[in-house]
Amino acid sequence: MNRTYFGVILAGAVLTVPVAATVGVTAQPAAAVRPAPTVGAGSIPLTWAVVNPEWPLAMFAFIETGSDSDKCLVTLQNSTDPWKIRTVYCTPYVVNGKNGVQVTVLFDQPGVGPEIFVGITLYQERAKGYGPPMYWPY
Repeated sequence: MNRTYFGVILAGAVLTVPVAATVGVTAQPAAAVRPAPTVGAGSIPLTWAVVNPEWPLAMFAFIETGSDSDKCLVTLQNSTDPWKIRTVYCTPYVVNGKNGVQVTVLFDQPGVGPEIFVGITLYQERAKGYGPPMYWPY
């Protein structure tokens, strides 16, 4: 690799910056894009329906999956109030004999209202599907 220097006069001072010049390098073809594997995650919308209006500091949603695995992951997609979200987590849970996941979204401050929306991506090992979220405060 050959280096050349490029000088600039800036307000009476000389600034010298090394500039790299590459000799004899050819462009490589881009790698073929491989199809993504099927992960089995679901996109779930959470709304005011899973908030206790008397204590609007959290969302509590049970999502039926049909899986009894103790492995689950949840991430945030988007929200109408993203700056108010402290954390989100999931826990395998059984409600009325049905296997699924309890998702909890905790807010830093009160003030979420009926317009609240939080989109999540949810994964549970061996999930057969992702049912609609229902309010379930443990």
